[in-house]
Amino acid sequence: MLPLALLPLLLAAQGAQANYCFGFLKAVPDRPTLPKEEAERIQAAHIAHLTVLGQKRWLRAAGPMGTPGPIRGILISRCRSVKEANELASADPAVKAGRLTVETYSWTGPEGIADRYWQIHDADPNAKDKMAPHALVLVRAGSSRGEMKPVSGGGKLAAGGPFTGSTDLLGVLVYRNTTLDQARQMAAANPSVPSGAAFEILEWWVDENVLP
Repeated sequence: MLPLALLPLLLAAQGAQANYCFGFLKAVPDRPTLPKEEAERIQAAHIAHLTVLGQKRWLRAAGPMGTPGPIRGILISRCRSVKEANELASADPAVKAGRLTVETYSWTGPEGIADRYWQIHDADPNAKDKMAPHALVLVRAGSSRGEMKPVSGGGKLAAGGPFTGSTDLLGVLVYRNTTLDQARQMAAANPSVPSGAAFEILEWWVDENVLP
């Protein structure tokens, strides 16, 4: 009989899907530069807030962007609704301080996000996080009138799937161990992506054990 602890990993390997909320943390335009001490205080409170949501197993993946631009971070949660996700994200001290805003969509992605991470950290509470860069491809409508289909992962494709509730953002693909240019090529060839879609390629840092 398969141990129950391994069931989520088996479902992920078989391409099972789950519903999440996918949030973008964005810099507030023209925000003023803060004194170093104040910026560090807000950042520490921001990290503490996300850590608590992670320990509750509500927040399944989080990390900063390595690509300059308005998007500063990604949050993936097992939410009951987009409203709930926005409310919890809006309680972030960096959001309350007017440094960040949050934009959230319903997202269908692979079952098992963060399961391996928590198996490691439950077994060894002193285990260190292993942040690694991933190529994150935002699939935009472009000239396409189609929808993005659910995605089967595998190989360098760590996670992917369609958004609900946006006419511009169709979905997202996340690749591991690849360059941004290679990710663009693989996204264009992915059968789940409709013809004519446009791509925005970003570098996202997340723990290497979070995505299935």
